[in-house]
Amino acid sequence: MNSSGRILLLSGALLLIVIVAAVALAMLRRRFFGESSSGSEGPLALHEIRAMHARGELDDDEFEQLRRAALAEWGVTPENSRGAPEAGDSGAPGTPENS
Repeated sequence: MNSSGRILLLSGALLLIVIVAAVALAMLRRRFFGESSSGSEGPLALHEIRAMHARGELDDDEFEQLRRAALAEWGVTPENSRGAPEAGDSGAPGTPENS
């Protein structure tokens, strides 16, 4: 193999390594920063927030902050949500009650 053939082979290998590294970094970034590939995913649903709180992944303050943010996405304020089913509430038995 002549020197120009080796240069092309090494250039191709280097290009492949760069592409694989870029894809891997994009996947890691999406995983750790929660970015979706489509960018159309909204905030967590209330049942997901409740499940995270029940598993101990959220403390009470974090739970309340995420709950208020999810309700705000639906245009519901915590004051007018008392006594009414929350948006996205499945009513499934066994879900932890919020404040």
